[in-house]
Amino acid sequence: MKRSQNTEPLKEIIDRLFKEFRLERGMTKKRVEHAWRHIVGQLISSKTKSIYLDKEGVLKVKIESAIIRDELTYAKEKLIEQLNKSLQSEVVKDIKF
Repeated sequence: MKRSQNTEPLKEIIDRLFKEFRLERGMTKKRVEHAWRHIVGQLISSKTKSIYLDKEGVLKVKIESAIIRDELTYAKEKLIEQLNKSLQSEVVKDIKF
């Protein structure tokens, strides 16, 4: 079978399809949730009630424990840096607890 000269990498095709079908935002949300669990670890992840990334890049996180919430507030800048590094993009601009 002869290969066509108009080949395109699979990643580019998938990225284009995500954009065309507006699935990109949903995938970003899932990637953020996964990165959050990985970065904060099992204990904090288990105390996380909900996590939501809004259109402006504000990550809204509800934490069950006030003590953990306070500790995360102090580490907010570091968390933003680690999340964006994990996502390989400046997705998270701020975190609200």
